[in-house]
Amino acid sequence: MANKKAGKYVITSREAAVFAGEGGSISGNLTGITNIALTGTLSDGNYTFDTSGNVSGLGTVAGGAITSTGQFKSGYTLQDPAAAGATPGNIAAGVLAVNTYYQSIAAATAMTIPAAATGNIGDFIVVYYNTAIGNGNAHTYTTTTDTAYTLGSTAVRVGGTSASKGDLSVAADNILTITGHTNGDGGVGTIVRFTNVTGAAQGWSVEAVTTNQGTGAQAGTIAFS
Repeated sequence: MANKKAGKYVITSREAAVFAGEGGSISGNLTGITNIALTGTLSDGNYTFDTSGNVSGLGTVAGGAITSTGQFKSGYTLQDPAAAGATPGNIAAGVLAVNTYYQSIAAATAMTIPAAATGNIGDFIVVYYNTAIGNGNAHTYTTTTDTAYTLGSTAVRVGGTSASKGDLSVAADNILTITGHTNGDGGVGTIVRFTNVTGAAQGWSVEAVTTNQGTGAQAGTIAFS
């Protein structure tokens, strides 16, 4: 049985072996303990605490307010560019980095999205357009090893004198294209948000909303393919 010395519980080597999973079991309640220091992991078979401060396998969490000093990430959370906390870097041709905020450029640019399976649920990429796309220039976002974006990803054109337009991704759609037009797509305020919802292949979800330039008379062309 654990001994109490100077307000602390001292566990014998045999009892330590039980906690380490080397034999035996404990039933009943442990009370009066204020601190537990781990050199391995603590688990009930469903959830696990490790020595790096990580918890995995949790089900429903109920409680009061939950606060975080870092980025809160979830497969169901779309990150807002206003939360960047710093001036975003410019988009550029090639692979975009996960968990990064970007701002637009006017030139035609072909970007790729890294494999969802190499990342984690809740990873994100956000592009905010504070510079309109040049007339006739295309911005493309293409997956690398993933063969499609998640079904139901959305691409929308709003604003202007032409009717709004929307597109839902379907099987095999792995490219999002926004083409600038003097009186059409690619205006300032356009936002493209990617969220990794599965951490597995075909796991990137997209929400893209483009505003109009000029009069907005040109019909929207934003689309998946």
